[in-house]
Amino acid sequence: MEFATPIDKNGDKEASARLRKLVYPFILRRTKEQVAGDLPGKTEMILWCEMGAEQRKIYDSYKDHYRESILEHIAEDGVGRSSIYILEGLTKLRQICDSPALLKDGVATAGTAGARESAKLDELIREIEENTGHHKALVFSQFTSMLQLIREALSERGIPYLYLDGSVDAEERRR
Repeated sequence: MEFATPIDKNGDKEASARLRKLVYPFILRRTKEQVAGDLPGKTEMILWCEMGAEQRKIYDSYKDHYRESILEHIAEDGVGRSSIYILEGLTKLRQICDSPALLKDGVATAGTAGARESAKLDELIREIEENTGHHKALVFSQFTSMLQLIREALSERGIPYLYLDGSVDAEERRR
């Protein structure tokens, strides 16, 4: 409270400077340039995979729907006012490319064959099983729901993993 109230509520610059002087010796910070030397080189691989027939069918259906709808929105409201709808369409198509199971609108439900089909997930798991050996691999996705599908696939195959997303608290991340 000695520093919080004066700094937060009153904007006291002197209290802020005193606090900074007290904690500065305890802050360990390294710049990107300092850390870069300790890191291994980045390995990047691009793996191409074709959607299966059912996944492609779902993708094409959404693509056609959004193409028509976006053109209507643009004709009525203009491009600027249609941007959110355009972004929605692109996001849904990206989700389908990951896995139709990511769709939340019920069109491709988890019970349909197409919803379970994911060329990207199959290729990722194949790559992990065949080519990582005992090495660690980081897998990123914009969609946490895709990370959950990956986690399920790894668990089903008995592949050990650590899971981290924005919902994991700081203490758990440190461990």
